[in-house]
Amino acid sequence: MPSPENLDPRVAALYSAWHAGDIDASESLSKELLALDPGNPQALLVLGVMCAQKGQNTEAVHHFEVAAQRAPLLSALHTNRGHALHRLERWHESIAAYDEAIRLGVRQANALAHRAYALVQLGEQELALQGYEEALSLQPDLLDALLERSDLLIEMGRTEEAAVSLERARAAGADPATVTYALAALGYAPATAASPEAYVRELFDSYAERFDRHLLGRLEYQAPQLVIELVKQLALPPNLATVDLGCGTGLCGPLLRPFSRELVGVDLSPKMLEQAEQRDMYDELVCAELTAFATSRPAAFDLATAADVLIYFGDLHAPLVALQGLLRPGGWLVLTFELGSSEAVALQRSRRFAHSKDHVQAAAEAAGLRFGHFERCVLRRETQQEVVGGLVGLQRLA
Repeated sequence: MPSPENLDPRVAALYSAWHAGDIDASESLSKELLALDPGNPQALLVLGVMCAQKGQNTEAVHHFEVAAQRAPLLSALHTNRGHALHRLERWHESIAAYDEAIRLGVRQANALAHRAYALVQLGEQELALQGYEEALSLQPDLLDALLERSDLLIEMGRTEEAAVSLERARAAGADPATVTYALAALGYAPATAASPEAYVRELFDSYAERFDRHLLGRLEYQAPQLVIELVKQLALPPNLATVDLGCGTGLCGPLLRPFSRELVGVDLSPKMLEQAEQRDMYDELVCAELTAFATSRPAAFDLATAADVLIYFGDLHAPLVALQGLLRPGGWLVLTFELGSSEAVALQRSRRFAHSKDHVQAAAEAAGLRFGHFERCVLRRETQQEVVGGLVGLQRLA
């Protein structure tokens, strides 16, 4: 945001209020300026930034574009427009806005990192890597850039450089457990028993608003439909007490509702649960870790579903003991998992665990669950490759 010095007094007052963090005064002064001078670029800039902070990115883009017609050389308009377009996933337009800011002399590490991320989404890996390098030359400890750069290097097959970037991220303040887990997925640290809770929560919190669009569109996600087809095959009695474990945004909710007199959704991500709440399908939504929730609700459910949940656990013996405990005798657990090649348990570069059928069956039977159904299936597509998994039905014996 420009300095309030050497400006029209009304604009200076607006910028002073904004720099002081006085949101009410900033909004009031912006509206006063626009009443006197419709299209005032400084007032529209502030209103646009305020809209973006509220998540109203389409409105923010409109304010920035109208302001740019009056003040095309006001670089802050282009930088903030780039940010808003970035959040809207309008990648080409976002890059063009950042490029205009750069043309006007702006070199901000955060903007350059956002531009690089947009290039990743467009498949321009080499250009994206150059962008991250430029951003990090300006701010070597820019955490998001270090983490995103490591993800890009993994995609490019440059794992040793990715590991170095992860270590730099650790030094810059990244969660140590998350970094160790990411290094383990690359083979540079011992595998952990499960994905760190902080990693899973942050991953899905950041993913929540675009989760459905990305999974159902780009990834052709099949797990919810696979789960419900198996539930139908089991021919369970009506009016079940059902829990949707790892419910996410609630994709399984509308499918499970017809079978359930009670439907509870459980997830570790608060923002995913906010999306699930909008579906108005669940009687209760609980923010909790899966095994902790299971322990808190002994013998409470006739049916439990877990679509793409066990991929965040290594050895499944302890998790399946916990999940067996939340079922009533005769109750069913329907789940999906990613099939590994040969190892019982393997932490993949995707930072998800794959399991063998034999490991799932052994862990289930040790937990007192009958291995009632198994089929090989395609869960989704990633980088044009099918992700092959298993669909399993497990029944509590007693």
